Amino acid sequence: MEFLAHLAITILLIQALIGLAALIGLAAIILSIVFRKTKKFKITSIVFIALLGLETLIAYSLIRSLGAASLAFLVSAILVRFIRVP
Repeated sequence: MEFLAHLAITILLIQALIGLAALIGLAAIILSIVFRKTKKFKITSIVFIALLGLETLIAYSLIRSLGAASLAFLVSAILVRFIRVP
């Protein structure tokens, strides 16, 4: 029974981490797009990208498949924020 409780807690923590990654990832991408269009939220977009990077490191060190979703959000946010297309 104790093993079942640990398994349930682990599953809930993984689901919470996936939800956090999606929320921070979407916020980082949206703020990067807004910065690209209006030149506002410069520091905020960098802070959200840093938070997403930290969350990606934690998720990737736990389970690689869990970190893959965060890594996809991180790469897309960085590309939108920092890469200039002529």
